[in-house]
Amino acid sequence: MSFPPQPLKREMSLGGKLMLPKLKGLSLLRSALALIVGLGLVAFLMRKMEVRHLGELVGQASRPMLLLSAIALCGFYLVRAVRWAVILKWRVSTGPLFLYSSISYLVSSVFPPQVGELLRPGFLRARHRIPYFFALASVGVERLLDVASLFLLAFAALVSMPSHPPGADWLVRTLRTVGIFVAASLFILVIIVLRSAAFLRAVSRLLSFLRLPSRVARVCVEIISSLVAGTAVIGAPLYLCLAVTCSIVLWGMNAASVILVFRALGVDLHFAAIILGFAVLSLGLVIPLMPAYIGQYEALWVLAFLALGARPQARVLASGLLCHVIILLVIALLGLLSLGLMALREGRKEDSPPEGLGAA
Repeated sequence: MSFPPQPLKREMSLGGKLMLPKLKGLSLLRSALALIVGLGLVAFLMRKMEVRHLGELVGQASRPMLLLSAIALCGFYLVRAVRWAVILKWRVSTGPLFLYSSISYLVSSVFPPQVGELLRPGFLRARHRIPYFFALASVGVERLLDVASLFLLAFAALVSMPSHPPGADWLVRTLRTVGIFVAASLFILVIIVLRSAAFLRAVSRLLSFLRLPSRVARVCVEIISSLVAGTAVIGAPLYLCLAVTCSIVLWGMNAASVILVFRALGVDLHFAAIILGFAVLSLGLVIPLMPAYIGQYEALWVLAFLALGARPQARVLASGLLCHVIILLVIALLGLLSLGLMALREGRKEDSPPEGLGAA
């Protein structure tokens, strides 16, 4: 599929106006309040632990293990970019997508998390002339594949665990509920993609029934058509299998990074229990509540892993804080490097002479 060229001054057009929030006033105040709440939650979790003791635990961690954990995280973000390229059916190569994703993760760690997610389709609209809502739908497919992959990891972990701790019953119930939701969502999406023409006709009839102004109805149909087109990978078996494989690999790498942090701090917990706790933690982070997940990440970490029998509590909390710090450092490193590379590319474009005006 090719997209008609459009002026770069209108690159965000309707998508940008509707979807990108303005980072002013109330939005920044909300982020600041959420950050304060998150820090307060971390302080609450640490209320019975001396900061010096926490520092001693972190200082005892195995440096090679932590380095391997950070490398696994870098691989996680790289494979995410490969998967996004697959979902887009290679309309954009992996390199630029990795840069866009890294920058969006950096933005999400500073501003409200939805800003970074909405920035990625903006990059595709501005630099590759891919319709904004088409690109936005690809991000939605990513999220659905994330949840499905985490559910599969959790199911595999449950089967592999030698026994289930009594306190883990709520985890099993949560996973069962999530599994039903994911299966239903995938089924509905597959039907929409396979019967897209009939679905769009039904949408048009509904808009006519609502007696919306013709211009509004036309824009709504165009947006919905673009969203449906962006999920076309669901109806392409080869691309879908490749995207699912990438999803399982990348979340496996992320789980490996968590296992390495536990081993670095000497927390004795079966690897299957760690994977299960990680899956529950990640599912709990699907809806971001705090900037950079500060407080939300640590609270879910402690709840999940204590329920699965991880002890002592001080080491569990220390491992959660350390894992979160590694994630934020990797995001900052990749994001800043990506910003530098993009700025370098833009500088080269500006310095290059127009065609036909080279040296005589």
